[in-house]
Amino acid sequence: MGREMNEAEWLAGSHLVHLTHFLRERGEHRRLRLFAAACCRRVWDLLCLNAAKEVVELSDAYADGKATKAELYSAHAHPDFNELEIQQRGEASSGTQLSVRVLSAINAARFLAAPYYEQTCGAFIVAQDTSLDPAHDFVFDPKVHLRSAGVPPDGAEYAEKEKLLRDIFSSPFRSVPFSPAWRTGTAVALARQMYESRDFSAMPILADALQDAGCDNDDILGHCRGSGPHVRGCWVVDLVLGKE
Repeated sequence: MGREMNEAEWLAGSHLVHLTHFLRERGEHRRLRLFAAACCRRVWDLLCLNAAKEVVELSDAYADGKATKAELYSAHAHPDFNELEIQQRGEASSGTQLSVRVLSAINAARFLAAPYYEQTCGAFIVAQDTSLDPAHDFVFDPKVHLRSAGVPPDGAEYAEKEKLLRDIFSSPFRSVPFSPAWRTGTAVALARQMYESRDFSAMPILADALQDAGCDNDDILGHCRGSGPHVRGCWVVDLVLGKE
């Protein structure tokens, strides 16, 4: 059983593990999966294994009902992942040794397709193991590190991941009113383009389109005109597109 949380705690901020566990217990599987994928895309350049990038793409498709669990499980078993352990030890024929940060990011991406992903708090595990901090770029040394050595807990990284989480989730304790009249052709086209392209630079324009349609909700307009970041699953874009 995860930690209980009230609205005041949600608004004040809590540890990322508590936030993700709380949302998982509320059944927020689709949006948590999109959050985890956004964490992987944040370190996209570290995913030097194409199979890892393919898992992230497939996970997004699964979240939208465009891929099956069988396809996810098949991607998790891709043979290219079999080389990771020897690459960690620097014993690959290429002589390449993956840093712990790179290896952790690849494993995090792969975990999105694991059969047991949703039986654990997979979103937090993925968030924990995807780091932009070069201080975590050390290589594994059996004389120094435990076999399970990975990216260490990092408060600054957690804070950045929480920004992604809050772009996807507004307050889970109250719904934001949204009139169907605000779903004009312009607003829906803008939202769909951003959702598909993952380019959210038009969020302020979406705010203008919603306001022109009669939207006067400060939470919605403020989120669109805020500094972001915005990712696939953004709660305002989801509202415009009518996604659950």
